[in-house]
Amino acid sequence: MPQLREGSLLLTMTALLIPPLVRSQDHHVDCDVLRCSPGSPLIPAAGPFAYVHPLPDATFVSPFTSIIMRPDHNDNHAHRHQQVVNESVHVAIEGEDSGTRNATMAVSRDNLTIVLDIDGAFVPGERVTVSVPEGITLATTPWREDGEEHHDEVLGGFWWQFTIAPRRTAAHYFRAMRDFASSNERRRHIEHMMETHLGSGNGAGGRGVAVTMAAAAEEMEDETDIRPFFWRESMFTHHDDRRGPTAHSSSLLENATASAKKRAIKAYKTLPDDYPAVDVLVPPVKGKTADGVIIFAPLRDPLISVHQYLSIVDEHGEPVWYHRFPHVNEKWHGWSTRDFKMQQNGLLSHVSDRGGWSVLDHSYEEVRHIFPKNGYITNDHDFQMSKDDHVLLLAYDYRENMDMTWRGGSPHTKVMGFVIQELDDKDNLVWQWNSWDHLHGGLEKSQNKPDGGFFDHLHVNSACWTPDGHVLISLRHLSQVIKINRKTGAIMWKLGGPDGDFTFHGKDPGPSWQHDSRLHEDGRLSLFDNGNGRDPPWSRAVEYEIDEKKLVAKRKWEYRHDPDRYGLAMGGFDYLDNGNMVVNFAGVEPDSHPFYTEVTRKGEKVLELSINPGMAYRAMKYDWWGAPSSLPDLVLDAERASLHFSWNGATHIKEWKVYGGVDPDDMDLIDTIAKKHFEHSLELADTRHSPINSCVYYRVEAVTKHHKTSKSHSSPPLLSPWCSSMGAMCTSHSDDSHRQDCASDTPFVTQQQCHQLGCCFRPPDGSTKRDVPWCFRPRTSDDGRCGSGKGQVDAGWDGIQKNECLGQGACWHETGEAGVPWCFHAADTCKHMKDKGNKRLVSE
Repeated sequence: MPQLREGSLLLTMTALLIPPLVRSQDHHVDCDVLRCSPGSPLIPAAGPFAYVHPLPDATFVSPFTSIIMRPDHNDNHAHRHQQVVNESVHVAIEGEDSGTRNATMAVSRDNLTIVLDIDGAFVPGERVTVSVPEGITLATTPWREDGEEHHDEVLGGFWWQFTIAPRRTAAHYFRAMRDFASSNERRRHIEHMMETHLGSGNGAGGRGVAVTMAAAAEEMEDETDIRPFFWRESMFTHHDDRRGPTAHSSSLLENATASAKKRAIKAYKTLPDDYPAVDVLVPPVKGKTADGVIIFAPLRDPLISVHQYLSIVDEHGEPVWYHRFPHVNEKWHGWSTRDFKMQQNGLLSHVSDRGGWSVLDHSYEEVRHIFPKNGYITNDHDFQMSKDDHVLLLAYDYRENMDMTWRGGSPHTKVMGFVIQELDDKDNLVWQWNSWDHLHGGLEKSQNKPDGGFFDHLHVNSACWTPDGHVLISLRHLSQVIKINRKTGAIMWKLGGPDGDFTFHGKDPGPSWQHDSRLHEDGRLSLFDNGNGRDPPWSRAVEYEIDEKKLVAKRKWEYRHDPDRYGLAMGGFDYLDNGNMVVNFAGVEPDSHPFYTEVTRKGEKVLELSINPGMAYRAMKYDWWGAPSSLPDLVLDAERASLHFSWNGATHIKEWKVYGGVDPDDMDLIDTIAKKHFEHSLELADTRHSPINSCVYYRVEAVTKHHKTSKSHSSPPLLSPWCSSMGAMCTSHSDDSHRQDCASDTPFVTQQQCHQLGCCFRPPDGSTKRDVPWCFRPRTSDDGRCGSGKGQVDAGWDGIQKNECLGQGACWHETGEAGVPWCFHAADTCKHMKDKGNKRLVSE
């Protein structure tokens, strides 16, 4: 995949129509040469370039567009290698309203792709001319045993034109660029361009009159957010004139074992109360499941306002890692598929609540945040990263006020198109493909219908690189999979749909409203076939063997559940390393299905997981490991006197060591517990380290599988409620005469020192001793000795010694009521303060 290296600063020219230049309209590319689909529109030729962006004569181009050129090189021979060795030509970029434009040029690390970043935005509606004179040099290197011989080719000139989107459509590009701006300075710069370019005057740019932000906002009156949520509703829309809206019962059956496991997970104290626990409908069949953990994003119906989660679980449903988004969705606002998965480079990615995509490393820290380039808006259906950190992303690009009355829609319909962008490891745009340039027949051939002034006629829901370096996409509303030539942008073939190029062998019906299409090394094409267009509808995972020369698709494998399942929307299908398949039958709540079904090639179900209530867009098993930067969590259930501990995201723990004691610097090892679950607990009620009526410090330490420990594996110290409550002990006596000093020899004792003595601490400004703090314990007799009357409560345990009793601020009698030594609190000082929300204390 290409990466950018710095090039020269492009100089601008004023003489545009240079005689040697070839004009873009003079000829068109031959479909046979490009292997493009016979039914596809011809791509205007670009002189010496195999690919230029924007295309010649393109319309509705983003005001923030970059310009990309890739020479028409020949890489069909293994002994040849070509690269741009001289790109320092004077390229002219002229906007008919904005005038001569400056740009910075770089050449990607493939040494062929030339990228020009324009300084500032173009003016909405203007015509732009790009003129490239003769002089770009392409070196061809034959590889020889006795060395290399360079052959240089000087490329001829070429010029072309394109048109920027009009003001009303261009407004959403400006707004997206502003909202995605990474700095306040950049945001203010975009706002200034909005004020300048979106006015109603005749001029623009440096020639026009700036307008107010109110005027710019009026241009965007139909926008509701940085992401266009109104079109998300089409994700769950299926028009069926035969039956009306379809409704299917859920296949999520209650299972006694699954429910018990789910209840156990929901009882974990270190998980949020609303954590979406997984049900294991089919437990893993020993020796038949693939290794790894399941990565997915649990979803609810957008009409239900919840905190969305990212989730990693093992095949027993045990949490491995979770992330809870801080804000709840308001219907479609704030709702996303999240598309959470592990990428080819071993990192995690998900759709961010800030827009764009967040990339996480093995410590679950964000290492990269990616937005669509040129003002396009995040499409959350798919996102791919290669081993060399290139990304392939989807973005929305819609047209305003299109007359769709001929399709039963409004004369002022918003029609949704899309763009595919490839970015290198430095986030430079190196390739872009726009549906409006290539899929002209989609409005007529779409199997969807306009609805409420909106028309999602294509609905791209997956995009990936193919093994031979091209791009494969799935168009749900055409029931079609398309392969795109990455070098030229030409459509190479179409599988399925109303104008598909392939013949399906036998009686296979072909895809219907599919998801998750992927092309594999051995010529297999896999997809999840939702089946919305079948009567009755049913869903399957299907694998085709495709002959790209003869254009024949032969079904090699499929998985249909018995009885049939129908996933109205969403869904996925992919392969595991051991040969198993993963199927996500999806569906829409409440008619959702298990989000993870693992089967063998013979169709045996070896694992099945569900979320009920809920659903998931996509789920897959990966060989993931995590070493979180956060510390282990430790909580104390004061009501049950039990410790609960976990380490969110850690996959390398062998065992837990639990420590406790009255001195935080000298704790006892209470117990060692083998790691088996996400959370473990330890009962303390009848032990010498009980938190009941005692000031005890606790700490847990995670021991890795390499038998190494460190402070980074330890939780922060946690105090028992008795220490920090001051409790009952510190507030039950209103008269200071009923309290005695614990640290009379330390007039400026600290709160920590006082608590270590098992005593109460009062700051100076709240004490009768106005100038110094006070560290005290209760007493019930005037001489300072503990009394033995009403209100005495047990404060010890079997075998407690006098020094241990007095050390925690309690009273000691050598002979209590039972005739044996007794450790107790006087005057009800042992009451516990409780967190009314969850009845637990959490270490900070």
